[in-house]
Amino acid sequence: MNRKVALEYEFFDIPDTIELYLDGKTIYSDGPKSERHQKTLPLPDNAEYVGVRLIGNRNPDTRWWYVISCPENAIVNFPCGDDEIQLFYDKKSKKYHFYEVESEVCSVNTKGCDIDFVFGVMVSNKQFIAPNHQSQEKVQHCQQTDLDLRGPWGKDTIRTTINEQNHSVTNYTRKNHVLHPGKITRKIVKKNEKIYVVTSGEGTGMFPRQNENKSESVWGNVDEKLIEKVNEMLSKGNFPCGDDEIQFLYNKRSKIYHFYEVESEVCSVNNKGCNIDFVFNVMVSNKQFIAPNHQSQEKVQHCQQTDLDLLPGPWGKDTIRTTINEQNHSITNYTRKNHVLHPGKITRKIVKKNEKIYVVTSGEGTGSFPRTNERQSESVWGDVDEKLREKVNKMLSNKIYSLPK
Repeated sequence: MNRKVALEYEFFDIPDTIELYLDGKTIYSDGPKSERHQKTLPLPDNAEYVGVRLIGNRNPDTRWWYVISCPENAIVNFPCGDDEIQLFYDKKSKKYHFYEVESEVCSVNTKGCDIDFVFGVMVSNKQFIAPNHQSQEKVQHCQQTDLDLRGPWGKDTIRTTINEQNHSVTNYTRKNHVLHPGKITRKIVKKNEKIYVVTSGEGTGMFPRQNENKSESVWGNVDEKLIEKVNEMLSKGNFPCGDDEIQFLYNKRSKIYHFYEVESEVCSVNNKGCNIDFVFNVMVSNKQFIAPNHQSQEKVQHCQQTDLDLLPGPWGKDTIRTTINEQNHSITNYTRKNHVLHPGKITRKIVKKNEKIYVVTSGEGTGSFPRTNERQSESVWGDVDEKLREKVNKMLSNKIYSLPK
């Protein structure tokens, strides 16, 4: 009897290694390498068990799969013992689909933001792992859930597995799911000092192109819930100046999220006295240099609270809380709840570029009038910058190179 074992595996872009064992001895080894491969090996007639060892890359973004089979018999361990699950899909099928959606969750510069924390939040609530999830219960390994998607399709059941080591969950469709066979994996990863949730979907079920085309919006809604929860939890206990009305993390997937940056030249370092420290000290010497509509000319104080009264109407006092970062040569104004643009913040930072000193104002938030906020940022902060520039140049002209402390 000519017995054989067939091994098929894919390591995608990041190299991994696979080994095949028989009676404790290595009979095949391949890697580290990338892409998809196949190998068929002869087996002795008395062979009963073949072992596989997958040596994954240390890169947390690595992805891989393998299937080992004897003639006409796949040796596959179904997750959770569920034989309705399909693990592998024919990539040549007209119905094959694949998509990937990536969303930034938080920055590691924010205290508490790391892979373990975000993964822990994701598996704390079923609404963070699948669209149309009504339950807010904690995710359980091997749990079975009926999603009941719209239409006459049935209960649309999924089976969920948790891979804590890989910081991921995978939802497999079962036979009564409209998109069966298919699976999605949600993985928490770190890239460029930020934490992301990456959702990859694959299968050969119905509506393959719609599945791909709508993936961004469908999973974007799920990501938004996760991001809001993470930001809410990170904000607690980290409030600048102990002010719990401040919100300093914002959901970038929100429709009202806004961001802008305005840069203005203040002076040239070729002018005696023009340097970062001097311009920063001038900026914090007068409240009119840190915010529009500031009437007071008092010196800026760390953690001060100021009512700007920006707009006539029922908005309130438009209160801000200001923090000073001397080491970073910056100040940040956070809106409080009675501010028309709450929640939001602006940071004004003094920087040096190409032998010149600039003031750079960056604004961010999810408050009212997001597009107006962005469009008018240049003119609004341009007026504030002009006041600062005039003061700096007047002092330099008068050979005043420092301020009284």
